[in-house]
Amino acid sequence: MDKKAYAEKKRSEVKEMMEELASRLTSSEAVAGYMNKKMYILDQNEIPCGKWSVMNRFLVTLSGTCDARGYDQWRQVGRQVKKGSKAIYILVPCFSKKEGNDGTIQDILKYFRTVPVFRYEDTEGEPLPYAEKLDELNKTLPSLPLVSVAEKIGVAVSFGFSTGDYYGYFSLNDNKIVLCTDSEQTFFHELAHAVDYKLGTADFKDKAGRDLSEIVAEFTACFLASQYGKAANLLYTRQYLAMHGKIGDVFKALDRASTVAAYIMAEAAEVDA
Repeated sequence: MDKKAYAEKKRSEVKEMMEELASRLTSSEAVAGYMNKKMYILDQNEIPCGKWSVMNRFLVTLSGTCDARGYDQWRQVGRQVKKGSKAIYILVPCFSKKEGNDGTIQDILKYFRTVPVFRYEDTEGEPLPYAEKLDELNKTLPSLPLVSVAEKIGVAVSFGFSTGDYYGYFSLNDNKIVLCTDSEQTFFHELAHAVDYKLGTADFKDKAGRDLSEIVAEFTACFLASQYGKAANLLYTRQYLAMHGKIGDVFKALDRASTVAAYIMAEAAEVDA
């Protein structure tokens, strides 16, 4: 059986199994508090940008890094910005003091100014305290289920900091997955995003498209976790689906998610052959 025929056969089998999973997800009891901070592998407070505004942290992530600092901040930790490196510009609020009617001194926002910061990847010098831990984590990547599929389709995988309320992300511009937790289900989620893009079915043009893409990725991740001997966190998945629409929308994602999952499993079978 050629690869295309195998993939189609696998997709039919996968869709049937995912229909059963969708039924389980939609019949589960609601559970509050899907975000479990204990899943993070590194403390956000170890880096300055972990305390920045949501917008500034988003700019850092878009720039393909988990750690960005000002020129002097890098010098303070024994690192130097490489010649020719381009800065990321963040917005910093500027305040003035004003006495209120009750006599208290208040901070009044006057304006925002742009401040240049530089990515960790654009610096050199002394190793940072978290570098050794990241190195050790990255050494474990070969044992991560399905990481060979990411490598096969040209997607790099590494561990890093979370600069927001997320456990990992797939960067289309850099074609890489960054994991901020050791949860296999999170990796499967980001791998699903990567494959969804590769197949040309990902849609992030508007909120509806983004929400459906997230549902496809999490539904696929939950299924792959159940298939590769890892504990599938159905409660987490249910809450994640609810964040991006109605839990019943998982059935709208069924065809696309089963195609993504079948592609991943077919690639894995070829690697292992």
